[in-house]
This record gives sequence, structure tokens and C-alpha cells, in this order.
Amino acid sequence: MSNVDVRRMRLLSRRYNLTRTGYKYLEIGIGVPPTLDTATVHVAMGDTTGKEILLNAEMWKGLVDSRAIVCDYLARANGEHVIAPPPMRMDDLTIRFASINGQPTIRLDTPSSRLTLSAPTVRYLYGLRHCAARVIATMSSVIGRVEAKLRAFKHAAAGVEDPSDPRG
Repeated sequence: MSNVDVRRMRLLSRRYNLTRTGYKYLEIGIGVPPTLDTATVHVAMGDTTGKEILLNAEMWKGLVDSRAIVCDYLARANGEHVIAPPPMRMDDLTIRFASINGQPTIRLDTPSSRLTLSAPTVRYLYGLRHCAARVIATMSSVIGRVEAKLRAFKHAAAGVEDPSDPRG
């Protein structure tokens, strides 16, 4: 088994900066596995160091639906000691509440990665929820066409013996 993580390719993706510097981002796209079998809408959150968590549409919906709990904790914990709520689980996503240097944060954990978000970043993320919902709906509506084109590409590529030969 290889130590290299095979990243899914994302087609038609849209990336939104979550911080002023662009250090953290939200990216929504159609994820295509290396086998080119089935495409799904992916919501990825990451940073420029390469950390990235991948959420399916249901996990994203759960994160958005937990907005009241998350924002309530971030508002109450700002500058004072507040008991953090217990971790919340949604499929493979766990939301943990914490504090770094007295500032409230949330940590998003998946089996393969984790990402910590500060209060301003979380507020901006939730501000994008309507935009993200629209992009997810639009991409969900074109998945069938994307899969058909991928199957056609896979079929055409199967007939090529030597890709470097211009005659073949």
C-alpha cells in the first residue's frame, strides 16, 4: 500500500476564501475518483499548507444545521471561560469545541484529517451557506452529464495503446 494519498480530482469547482489572506478556503466541486466511476458533489475545506477535509453534501448540511449551537458557543466563549458543549458527530465529521490562547475555536475532524477554525472564520463560513447551497444544487443537477462524459472519455482512452504515438 502506498503512503501517497490519492486526491480526487474536482471538476467545475468554485473556491471561496474564508480568511482575508486566503489561508483557509471552502471549495465546492464535482469529485471524480481516480477510477473515473461515479462523480459526487464534494465540499472541501482546507488551508494553503495542504490540510483539507472533504465533506459530502449530507455532512455539509449537518454542519450548516448545527450553526445555532456553534455560533452560540463562539459568542458566549469570547473572552470568558465557558464550558464547551460535547463533540457533535455527523457521519464521519466530528465538531469539537475548544479554545486557543483564550479565543474560541472549533475543530473539524474526519478520519483522515482535521482543521481548526477561529470564530471570525466560522462566521464567514456560515455567511456563505446560501451561496454554497446554490452551488451544490447546481452541481448536483449536472452530475449525470459529467458521468456520461467521463464514461465516453474512459471508453475512448481504452482504445489508445501508446499515448505518445501521434498516429495511435
